[in-house]
Amino acid sequence: MLLQVARIATDAAASETFDDAIGDLAEAYADLNEQDHRAFVRAVMDARAAGRHDL
Repeated sequence: MLLQVARIATDAAASETFDDAIGDLAEAYADLNEQDHRAFVRAVMDARAAGRHDL
């Protein structure tokens, strides 16, 4: 995450708009969140982690 923040500062300095940089960060974070969720679901399905689906 700190690397992404540094990238925002670099991109902004390279005349990319701050809005675009924040949008890029949000997309990257969403992609990471989706990957983490898939890994968690696989772990639950493989009985390597406990999870609840009734919340």
